[in-house]
Amino acid sequence: ESAELASAFNGMADRLQRSETLRRRAASDLAHDLATPATVLESQLQAMVDGVVPADAAELEKARAAAASLSGVILQLGELTQAESAPLQQRAEPVAVGELSAEIVAALDGLLRERAVEARVDGEVTASVDRGQLARALRNVVTNAIQHSPAGGEVLIAILAGLRPTVRVQDSGPGIDEEDRPFVFERFYRADRSRGGQRAGSGIGLTVARELILANGGTIELESSG
Repeated sequence: ESAELASAFNGMADRLQRSETLRRRAASDLAHDLATPATVLESQLQAMVDGVVPADAAELEKARAAAASLSGVILQLGELTQAESAPLQQRAEPVAVGELSAEIVAALDGLLRERAVEARVDGEVTASVDRGQLARALRNVVTNAIQHSPAGGEVLIAILAGLRPTVRVQDSGPGIDEEDRPFVFERFYRADRSRGGQRAGSGIGLTVARELILANGGTIELESSG
């Protein structure tokens, strides 16, 4: 009984420590990625108040775009925090991964049309995972693949059976530079100018995918021919 009590206490301490770590990281992320759009919005509004720029439709649209950027970052940060706490929320059930992938492709039809990219799913396997978490992870990875495919390109989602079910998402983009590959799944890598990145985006999507896959007992890896 003493051993069981000690184990339960240690488990509770681990959960509390993880919760505190998540809180600190969320606060750090918030300060990191909100600074630029907040500064842009404040400067734009101050310029209109001071009469430096006219408060016309064009300038108001710039301010609205900055506010929309703030909203987008807040939503992404919330998604990241939820992903990092996914092990505490995971509820496994049998999931037809190919069917789920086809649903994701259908949901991304607008983006596929905009980018003039085709996407197809090949194969089927059933895995014991949290359906919602896997769906979010796959959606982020497939969205990334679509965005990095040229017009007329194709994204292939191959579902492979084996000792461990595998999902391989392959795009027809130019590949990833060798120096970038170790950081692809790192939080905020795309937005971190200290690493020389001049890329748009928050760099959160693939990190969320990694956290969700890990929470379900899987791994995520990069293969690039670029």
